[in-house]
Amino acid sequence: MRGALIPWLDGLTFLPLETEPLRSRWGGWLVDGGVIPDDQRALAADISTMLVFDYVTGNFDRWSGGNVGQDKVTGHLLFIDNDGAFYETPHPEPLARQLALVCRAGRFSKSFLKSLEELGPRELRAALGDDAPGEPLLADKVLAGVDERRVRVLAEVKSKARDFD
Repeated sequence: MRGALIPWLDGLTFLPLETEPLRSRWGGWLVDGGVIPDDQRALAADISTMLVFDYVTGNFDRWSGGNVGQDKVTGHLLFIDNDGAFYETPHPEPLARQLALVCRAGRFSKSFLKSLEELGPRELRAALGDDAPGEPLLADKVLAGVDERRVRVLAEVKSKARDFD
């Protein structure tokens, strides 16, 4: 039987990052030279990582409302609601908007980007596992798309990686 396991997250809240004033605030934090308040550095780092993650996975609907969770205990973002990711042919307009957000940002985690560099198609396939024994969870075309976006985003942001490690 196919399905999804969605564990209950005690203390889950939602951050309306796509609405003002938060959108302008975090957008200003991530541009090169933007000032990040000390108490917001972890959140800014999480947002930066989420932008790259969503582009690489082709997640087209992050910014459609209520798709950014936050753990009240740790304050970390929870990249929830990823059912718009890993399509064979991602929606081009939202994907382009996601890449534009990544390109505008000037701050990225060096350790996250290093991990992304090391995540080739073979490693990704192994991490995702099988749908059934011997049957990969994602089709070769999906994995190829993820890898193309991974290579592209690394080329875009590698020179900007700083601040969050």
